[in-house]
Amino acid sequence: TLGNLFANIGKTNFVTLGLGVAWVVFLILCKRLARRGGKFAMIGPLAPLVGCIVGSLLVLACAPLRDRFGVSYVGEIPQGVFPVSITHWDFHYLPRLLPTALSACLIGYMESIA
Repeated sequence: TLGNLFANIGKTNFVTLGLGVAWVVFLILCKRLARRGGKFAMIGPLAPLVGCIVGSLLVLACAPLRDRFGVSYVGEIPQGVFPVSITHWDFHYLPRLLPTALSACLIGYMESIA
């Protein structure tokens, strides 16, 4: 919630935030540049890949980002398999959930064949 966002604003790593904002701006600019067409048409689809590669190489090559500013590739990933937490199947909600679930499946299917 917004309350939690403002309550924990002090825990924000502003260097990481700045890099994230810079990458979002990069993606938006590449999308706008790709709309013009011509020789820049492929920059739109390739921008996320280029952003990931450049960002990873930047963090790898620039030790102060990691050591001094605490920028990391990925946060902590817990080890092991998460426990199955389904304790009770309640089919009472099935009629309410089924239309949304089927819509999500249909959208995913249509995107996969498009």
